[in-house]
Amino acid sequence: MKVDFKRLGGKNNSWLKVFLYFPLFFISCSLLAGYYETLDQGKLPDGYPDDILRGHTSFNENTTGYNTDTSMMFYILAYLSLEQQQQTFIKYGMYFVPSKQWMDVAVQKIKQHGGTKGIDPMAGNGWLPYFFTQEYKLPVIAIDNGQIDFSRNTGPDTNKIAIQKKDAITGISENPEANFLLLSWPTNPDQTDGRDVAFEILQAWGEKGCILFIGEWDPPLTGSLDFFNYLKTHYTIETIPNYLSRRHINDNVYFCTPEFGNP
Repeated sequence: MKVDFKRLGGKNNSWLKVFLYFPLFFISCSLLAGYYETLDQGKLPDGYPDDILRGHTSFNENTTGYNTDTSMMFYILAYLSLEQQQQTFIKYGMYFVPSKQWMDVAVQKIKQHGGTKGIDPMAGNGWLPYFFTQEYKLPVIAIDNGQIDFSRNTGPDTNKIAIQKKDAITGISENPEANFLLLSWPTNPDQTDGRDVAFEILQAWGEKGCILFIGEWDPPLTGSLDFFNYLKTHYTIETIPNYLSRRHINDNVYFCTPEFGNP
């Protein structure tokens, strides 16, 4: 609901605005805490942190037409919330935003296309394969070369998900039983000394089965031009609904089914 501050006394009522904003801010903080408390328990959250903390585009739309000090107060609160949110995601070593709201749909689609065992060759500290394995009982082999140090991040229970430290291409060749592929925020060549690992993964995978890709469809942040061109040429691509990005991040979840491979 949009508050008409002019009807509440005009743009000079700054204190009135403060009293209205700060309760909303603290309510939002409590919602944020609940989301991350669920992650701390090793469980997949049902929803998302509150909109204001997440800084959706609707936040900017809602401030359109407000006077300067009204918008400024919104931005101050959003900035404080953003800092808390960013630090919390850094804590877990995540790039994607986990939630049942989109993962339920993704898992259903994978199963509909015959997915029974997956592989994540760039698994990081293992949160995405962990959720698939523990929450949905859909096993995923987690592979990571260990190039990025996640020792300071809070990862999932290592007794429930084991990360195989090896090269991504080696991991794919050694696990031929995998029939769906997870790729969350694959690196681009600038991050791997010129090696286009994401594109190599697609070449090694071929059209063996469906792919769930999480990232920005805009190189060079995730993948590469060759990576995206391969996907567009060899796969039918649809966007998974209900995914919400962090502020200033434009990633999304894409479900890719092979054009000529197994259904």
